[in-house]
Order: sequence, then C-alpha cells, then structure tokens
Amino acid sequence: MPEELNVEPILEQIRRIHPGDRAKLSPFIDKLLTMLDSYLEENKPINEEKLLAFAQELEKINETSYYVYNELRARTKFPHIFDRALSLLKWRRLNKKLGGKLPRMK
Repeated sequence: MPEELNVEPILEQIRRIHPGDRAKLSPFIDKLLTMLDSYLEENKPINEEKLLAFAQELEKINETSYYVYNELRARTKFPHIFDRALSLLKWRRLNKKLGGKLPRMK
C-alpha cells in the first residue's frame, strides 16, 4: 500500500529559514520534490480522493513558501498533476460553498 504524504516535518524546517536565503532552502526543496514525485509514481493512475489529499499537501507548501512551491512546480515531472490537483481542490470548495450544487448550464 502506498504511503501517505506528510510534508509537515519538512515545512517546519523551512519555516525556520529566512525566505531570502534560497541556498539553505535548496536541500528541502529536493526532499519535497523526491517525496511528491515518488508519491505520484506510486499512485498511478491517481484517483480523485488521493488527488485531493495531494492538493492539500501542495496547498500547505504554497502557504508556507510561495518560492518553494514554485520551485517544486518548475522541477517536477508532473506539473500538470500539480495544476489539476489544486484546481480540483478549489472546485470542491466552491461546490461546498454553493451547497453541493454547481449551477447547470443549459
């Protein structure tokens, strides 16, 4: 069974580094990249539930450091999955706000 993602320990270390010190962020970016790409490789094809969990982890990374997220997005083998995951998460939240009913197009 594929392992679940837990980026929180790495994000804690990133929070302790000054955002402008990009040289010190590089090893953590490499660790996150390896972790995220491995997760996507192990879960091919990725189902919607796992894609939402993945998007929540990406969102944590983005909230912690926009620079780190952009570097991950630029270096990953799966940039389209990053985009799709975050898009799905946003649509799910919008749908929930609308009471679970998206407007129908005629």
